[in-house]
This record gives sequence, structure tokens and C-alpha cells, in this order.
Amino acid sequence: DTAVINHIKNIMKPVVRESGEIIKVPVLYANEERWKSVRKNGVLRDKKGSVLLPVIMIRRTEVSYNDTIQQSFKHDVSGEHIKVLRVRQWSNRNRYSNFAIKNGEDPVYETLTTGMPDFIICNYSIMLFAGYMEQMNEISELFIEHLQTYFGDSEDYKFLCTLDGSISDATEMAVDSERLVKSELGISLNGYILPEYTNKVIGSIP
Repeated sequence: DTAVINHIKNIMKPVVRESGEIIKVPVLYANEERWKSVRKNGVLRDKKGSVLLPVIMIRRTEVSYNDTIQQSFKHDVSGEHIKVLRVRQWSNRNRYSNFAIKNGEDPVYETLTTGMPDFIICNYSIMLFAGYMEQMNEISELFIEHLQTYFGDSEDYKFLCTLDGSISDATEMAVDSERLVKSELGISLNGYILPEYTNKVIGSIP
């Protein structure tokens, strides 16, 4: 969830133009309260009751096991037989510098041993809200541009994103005395997880 939201915020950086100004589009995770409010009222409001425009809302709708990748080794829950060793040579505490090279300082390797991950498919529903059709077109085009790419704003976590279906046609709505435009789309990400309970229940793997 964090990788998807951070990718939209930090890599896609959605903005719209209004009255000659560039407005940054906020990206919100749709918790149960927000999602019900939008489904019931058609819009999202702030604490003062004003309609939030523009805004992008994202919600995870489904997680399913990816049976096309048979590498999770379900029988080896404790990681007794299958282990993955991940090594990082340089880090914030162990920086690469000319001083270190001149003095012959070797990097200290940071290692992490885990079991094989479980490969999954995560489905997300995304709602796009804007004040004008031109703004909605800008946001929709940005999502289309980033489809079939890897979502994630760091080098550690990258997940391939695909469009799940299509982007719904922008619908003009009237809420109170304010008009707005709304679109919806669904995306699917091929990802993996390392369950937390393994270390808590079975014990740390050395």
C-alpha cells in the first residue's frame, strides 16, 4: 500500500492547472469512513464541510495468491530448508567516500536472511475527483502513462502495475451548488510479502 501511494505522490506527482496556478493533487488512502462517505454522498469533504477538489483516493480491494509463480515453498514455513540471503554493502551508516578508499577502509556488509516470499496479486480501486474536465484529463493521462511500469519510489520495492479493466468515463456531477468531475479505475500489482507472524510465532531465523 505504501509503495503504491508513495509512487503516485513522489514519482507521478499529479498536478492540475487552475486560474493560471499549478495545484498539487492530494493522494489519500480510503479508510472505511472515507470510502463510505464517498459512496453515499458522491464526494469527500473536509472537517469544515467543504468539498475536496481535486483529490485522488485509493483503496485496496483484494489480495489473491499468484499461482503462476510456484516459488513460495509453503511446506517450509519456518525457513528451515529454504533461505534467501540479502546483502547490502553501502548504507547510511556505511557510506562510500574518497576518504574511505584512500585509507583502505572496507565496507561492512549488512545481511538479512529471510525465507522465500509469497507472491500475490493486489487489486486497488482508485477514484479521481477534479473540478473541470480538463483537469480530469490531465490526471487520467498521467495514470495511463505509468501503467505497465513498476510502482514504488525506492530501489528496494518495485511492483509491476497493470490496468484492471478500464478507466470509467469522466462523469459530471452537481453537489449542492458545486460541480465536479469523477472517474474511477482499477489497477493490479504483482507483489510479494514476507509475513510478520513467522518471526513472532516461530522465532527469528539466524
